[in-house]
Amino acid sequence: MLRLKSIFLFLSFLILSTPLHAQLTINGTVTDAKTGETLPGVNVYLAITTFGSSTNTEGNYQISNIPSGTYVLVFNFIGYKTKTYQLKVQDASFSRKMNMQLKPQTLFLDEANVVSSNKEWAKNYERFEKVFLGGTPFAKQTSIENPWVISFSQSAGTDSLIASANKPIAIINRALGYKIYAELVEFKWPKY
Repeated sequence: MLRLKSIFLFLSFLILSTPLHAQLTINGTVTDAKTGETLPGVNVYLAITTFGSSTNTEGNYQISNIPSGTYVLVFNFIGYKTKTYQLKVQDASFSRKMNMQLKPQTLFLDEANVVSSNKEWAKNYERFEKVFLGGTPFAKQTSIENPWVISFSQSAGTDSLIASANKPIAIINRALGYKIYAELVEFKWPKY
């Protein structure tokens, strides 16, 4: 019986002495600054982390279990200006409501020929990956997690290809042990 009490006291000490880490929950609604309408499908994420979400059909989002630290909260949606907000997490029970209004943005692009063949897309992606990620030994251990968000077009009157993405691309480097999200607005390189 004494041994059982000792084990119980030891386990209680371990549990009580474990430091509590700050956890943050961020939620809110994203709307169009001009019309006030909610925006479904907005990417909301903490830059240079794996924490993120997107707004639902009512324009609401939630990101939970964020550890303490300083972050940049990003709101990104095609056709709208990207907004960022500096955020510092310290309190263990902190919860923050962050409603955001995004301003519409008109994008003007050069005329482009859109390629619709899957074979052509795969060929362009293979070229893009070699140019974008490089050919070093570390680059060979790097991959793009969501290549399907990337589209390719040919610049009018040139032999250049253009890659762009409708969402941030997730890049994993297994050699160096990191994962980043990058907004691919336009990446141009020679086709041949």
